[in-house]
Amino acid sequence: YELLYLLEEAFDDKIPENEANEFETVGDVVNFIKKRKG
Repeated sequence: YELLYLLEEAFDDKIPENEANEFETVGDVVNFIKKRKG
């Protein structure tokens, strides 16, 4: 999942695999980032 690796590099933060597996769309990833970054 290329997008996930890009996100990890961009935010210098590891995303737990169990959370990453829940992403079905890019929107899910964006919402997740918004939550984590406040």
